Amino acid sequence: MIKTIRTHKGMGLPMVLLVLVALAMAFYSFVFAPYYNYQKIEEISGIRPSPTLAQSKLLDSYKMKPGTPPITGQFRFEGKQDGKEVIISYYFSSDQLVTKELVVDGKYKVTGTAKYTNVGSVLVYTDISGDKVVFPEIGEAVTFVEGKSLTIHNPEQDLLLKPV
Repeated sequence: MIKTIRTHKGMGLPMVLLVLVALAMAFYSFVFAPYYNYQKIEEISGIRPSPTLAQSKLLDSYKMKPGTPPITGQFRFEGKQDGKEVIISYYFSSDQLVTKELVVDGKYKVTGTAKYTNVGSVLVYTDISGDKVVFPEIGEAVTFVEGKSLTIHNPEQDLLLKPV
């Protein structure tokens, strides 16, 4: 008769618990977290960002500056903002329409189109379709160097967009 060694006696429950914890972590990482982040992006995409006091002061100063020449073409910024990799693209058409696209971490994309008017050196957006979150409520202060760059001025960090 062959004797079996019972060195693994009592290991069934801890192994089952370990497998359940691993499955729960995998579910959270691959199912719940991406779905939750997507829901948050969808939730805020219909809301126009409210201005801060610093943004309002900045825009007031740029409204007094001379207006920008007509902007046409495509401009793009690639870099980090708030610790996340972002790509911000502006597509200006000749009939004063702009399509703005924001891609965060290569996963989340929001796009909107709006009509714009110049008030000094500020772009003010109206008739927005798509994701409203990409168009600030009071507009954006800009400096346009024809054929070279478009700078979006913010109190925290200016964004230098290059032509594509």
